Amino acid sequence: MALYRAVIIGFLLIGIVKITWNVVEENLMAGIYAGGGDSINIPIFGTIFFILFVSPLLCSIVYFPKIAKKIYSFKNKLCARILKIIAVHISYSPCLCLSFYGSLYWTRPHHMVIAYWFYITSIYLTFLFNKDLFGKGYDSRANTDNHKNTVPNLCQSDRHFLAFSDTTRNERHRKCN
Repeated sequence: MALYRAVIIGFLLIGIVKITWNVVEENLMAGIYAGGGDSINIPIFGTIFFILFVSPLLCSIVYFPKIAKKIYSFKNKLCARILKIIAVHISYSPCLCLSFYGSLYWTRPHHMVIAYWFYITSIYLTFLFNKDLFGKGYDSRANTDNHKNTVPNLCQSDRHFLAFSDTTRNERHRKCN
């Protein structure tokens, strides 16, 4: 589960860096930027800083199913749910905010390709956020039915049916012998 997250997030980050450098090089060759190009250095280094800043948080997003499995190993399910909500917000909030900011910042003429990569990253992170926050959970015991149908757990009508079928079976057994 974590492998596909790591591959997609890695692909998106590498895509953002690669496209940023390609667009900046093309724009420099076309003479779009003024003078020495200092006006574009700040956004480029801001993008690289963004990637370095959110990398640990993206690692926690990649391994969130394993983190959530550890959280759901607690006996108190309410506490586990609260911890999961806190962990999701700590992991996703800075990444989503910076991703949305990057997409809005790069939405300029001659830079739309970079903005598209940020938009795709924002959409994917929003999808993972909803999946991790509102998903069924990662507890392996959550999907199994631990309720055993023993006689004390059955309702009254089921107990009567079992008692009737037992007496009917016993009467047939006596007649055959």
